[in-house]
Amino acid sequence: MKVLIITGGTVDAEARQSALAFAPDLTIAADKGIENALQTGIPFDRILGDFDSIDPQALDQARGQHLPETVFPTHKDYTDTELALFEAMQEAGTGGQILILGGTGTRLDHTLANLFLLKQPADQGIDCVIQDGHDQIRLLKGPARLTLAKDPAWPFVSLLPVFGSAQGVTLEGFQYPLQDGVLEPGVSLGISNELDAEEGLVSLQAGYLLVLRTRD
Repeated sequence: MKVLIITGGTVDAEARQSALAFAPDLTIAADKGIENALQTGIPFDRILGDFDSIDPQALDQARGQHLPETVFPTHKDYTDTELALFEAMQEAGTGGQILILGGTGTRLDHTLANLFLLKQPADQGIDCVIQDGHDQIRLLKGPARLTLAKDPAWPFVSLLPVFGSAQGVTLEGFQYPLQDGVLEPGVSLGISNELDAEEGLVSLQAGYLLVLRTRD
């Protein structure tokens, strides 16, 4: 199952096109993400959050659609994005896909938290991508293999180990290949690679590796 989450960070003008291309079976709008969905014209199926960030008029507009709604207290242990992710993972299931729009933005604390949230779907075998106007971000958990098609719209590929070292990293079809390498946190070795071939392969034996497709 494919689940789209729209949350409260920056959602660019291409977001609706990205949502349509993803073709979700279910779309969850979380708190201020409701405003993002309404402004970009992305339809949604559920709303949730503590609704402390959303404009009241936008919330009233969403509630006028009589969609399933889950309200949480303002003082809670989870962000609205994480609560939406809980629901999305339950619906997607192992082997499913999740796309998060609005997961990055001006709040670096929220952006970093959302990047680290990718560990939860990775641990459950769910492909989860955070996308904005400049980045497509996913987390691999080893052992894993990821095939990337060459795409001029996303020319750069960067690899960042998180939660420890990424071991047995092999890159095929890249300008800078790698064979059974180890990437350590705090080192910029994996930044700004490019595909030479029509397809590139990223292999990871153990650990966690952020894979970012980016553009300027």
